Amino acid sequence: MLGTQHRKRQQVLGLTLLELMVVIAIVAALGGIVAFRFTPDSLTFGNAGGGKTSARLATETTLNNVRAAILGTATTPSYWDDMNRDAWLWPQDLRWLGTLPSTISPGSINSPYYMSLMTYDPAKKIGWRGPYLQFTGTVSPVDNSKGFTARIGAGSTGSPLDGWGRPIYLQLPAFYAGQVVMNATGANSAAAAAFLYQNCRIVSAGANGVMDTELNAFGSGGSQGPLVTYDDFVAHPELVKDDVVIWLYH
Repeated sequence: MLGTQHRKRQQVLGLTLLELMVVIAIVAALGGIVAFRFTPDSLTFGNAGGGKTSARLATETTLNNVRAAILGTATTPSYWDDMNRDAWLWPQDLRWLGTLPSTISPGSINSPYYMSLMTYDPAKKIGWRGPYLQFTGTVSPVDNSKGFTARIGAGSTGSPLDGWGRPIYLQLPAFYAGQVVMNATGANSAAAAAFLYQNCRIVSAGANGVMDTELNAFGSGGSQGPLVTYDDFVAHPELVKDDVVIWLYH
């Protein structure tokens, strides 16, 4: 009788070998979804993150949020649409997404037409209705050796931070048809505007803290370098190194 009761207790409280193997398989499968491993510099996620560090994933999220602020989404307004897609109001830096552009650049945004776009007109469905992106803003000191140049706003412009705690910048192409893009005039002005939109990108310096894309945007003496257009980036990925880049129109 005691032996029979003992066997019944084992059946109630214990697991057969097959059941135990099934449980182990389920736990292993669940573990694979959220698996991660420690690396010397960061936490690296397994399957879900594609082997990317947590800092890289956070950076990509922020870059996508910046892009959405400029171009909008199905449920959020677009800075660019609200500015009536006027090339003169293309954001020069990321402050334009959080602060009324006329307060940032009063000298160039002062005509009646441009000033009318500083207030949203619900009838016309155009005009400023920001902030489109909210961030405290951190100013990185100018460090030309690391690509944090005054051209992209280092030393003067507050920016949201990437996953490594460094500012993210809106990087405009430097040259078009031998002219500085933003200074193109005459017959080149419309083409230069289109060139600007197609080759504007949002950039993080990545884990190494060096803005390699900016360093390679210029040649000797400030001339055009090997990284100006989207096609240049595709052709020379080795020059991009570990910069994290999201394009607005690619």
